[in-house]
Amino acid sequence: MKIVGLAVIEPVIDQNLYYVGNKLTSASFTSSFYNILPAVTFIMALILRMEKLSLRRRHSQAKLIGAVVTIAGAVLMIIYKGPIVSSLWTKGGGHQNAQGVEVGHGGGTNMLYGTFLLSISTVTCSSFFILQNKTLESYPVELSLSVLICSTGVVINTIIALVVERGRAQPWIIGFDLRLLSAVYSGTICSGVAYYVHGMVMKERGPVFVTAFSPFCMIFTCIMGSTILAEEISLGRILGAITIIIGIYSLLWGKNNDHLTSSINNNGTSKGETDQLPISASEGTRPDLADDPSFIKLPVIKNP
Repeated sequence: MKIVGLAVIEPVIDQNLYYVGNKLTSASFTSSFYNILPAVTFIMALILRMEKLSLRRRHSQAKLIGAVVTIAGAVLMIIYKGPIVSSLWTKGGGHQNAQGVEVGHGGGTNMLYGTFLLSISTVTCSSFFILQNKTLESYPVELSLSVLICSTGVVINTIIALVVERGRAQPWIIGFDLRLLSAVYSGTICSGVAYYVHGMVMKERGPVFVTAFSPFCMIFTCIMGSTILAEEISLGRILGAITIIIGIYSLLWGKNNDHLTSSINNNGTSKGETDQLPISASEGTRPDLADDPSFIKLPVIKNP
């Protein structure tokens, strides 16, 4: 049931909503907005008592402040657009789709609807990481778990696509072009390899730590989106992204110190102490064997 739940949450609900939201907004906006994923995951883990929060400790305060700042950065990025930050490759406007409708700017009803879908996608993605962490406790095999999730997701997505498309063959025709490369790359790297690597790290650090590295996706996507797709990036999006990164790494710092504290408590040593080897008896001294309860003294038999 957990594996079926993981397949429904991530390959079915999350990815479909993510693709539609990306289509209605832009690649750079989607990657920037998805930076609230660590904060959402932290809040959900806190509600489910998977994360401990003690406001008297500095690292717990950093985690809470980081979550609030991350959400504030996402709100800033949505409600404030600001002037367009132009560059050499974005002069002349954003790219257009096949119908001649300009994309990469976002706005109006499509922008709001796309943001709403991305919000639901973020919640489902956080749910996936939390459920994956719980599943690995009873099924600690990351590679086979990734295979089962992807295989189950393929079956469910195929059934949904057949129902939605009503037997039309045109949506299934990909061709040997960029669309085929996109599908293969997304399925192999973004799903299969990502699930496996996330599971390996999650067993050691938990779901919040795994999602804390999502800002790197935004940085690379913004660079490639503006250079390859000629997407225009607004000042509000940049300010919101910077705010999100500050909040994310405040959360990451607190999470890392939380991990160090738990490791120290488990080892039973305080900070600065090291494990010591038992000290053997030095040469010239003999231990008092009479005090050892396992030592048995045998009588001495003299030869006649």
